[in-house]
Amino acid sequence: MTVFVRPATLDDLPALVALAQTTFPDAAPDDLPGPAVDSFIRENLGESNFREFVTSEDWRVNVAVAQDDAAPGDTRLAGLGAVGLAPQQAEGTLIGYTLLGLNTENNPEQVAGAAYLSKFYLAAESRGTGAAKAMMDRVFDDARELGFTSVWLGTAKANHRANGFYTKAGFEIVGEREFPLTETVVGDDYIRLATL
Repeated sequence: MTVFVRPATLDDLPALVALAQTTFPDAAPDDLPGPAVDSFIRENLGESNFREFVTSEDWRVNVAVAQDDAAPGDTRLAGLGAVGLAPQQAEGTLIGYTLLGLNTENNPEQVAGAAYLSKFYLAAESRGTGAAKAMMDRVFDDARELGFTSVWLGTAKANHRANGFYTKAGFEIVGEREFPLTETVVGDDYIRLATL
């Protein structure tokens, strides 16, 4: 499998929305009510939301695209966008996406001035392939290219898999926040910061 990490385009919207709506419940803590997760998906992960993200100067959306061009079981990564080698229009199966916020006005105090990694999702079947590292490398490269010296994110305290990955990627816990999933359901998150 060859994985390219490249900027999302409007042509990616159908696959990107489907991926977002599939991967979000997988990352949600088990104690969150299903209807609240469904409501969050409807309100925040639809085509109009992603159209805004892809076309706005306040956001940088990247997608990880897998191409089946190797022997079965070959999970080596080649041509990673993180090192600037990805074709702009690499085609294949979308297996992951990232959403990097560039507007720092509403950042929590402890992460003032940092780029905001709002979303980082990878299809379950693509974990362990190196794709997540390639995606994070691209996030860090984009942030540096845009003049940021740090990146922050919030992740559910109960999402142990994600927290383990973020720790390995260099994100330290610098605080906590309540994440409004719906008007009545609030998630309990760590605020994490990585210095570039």
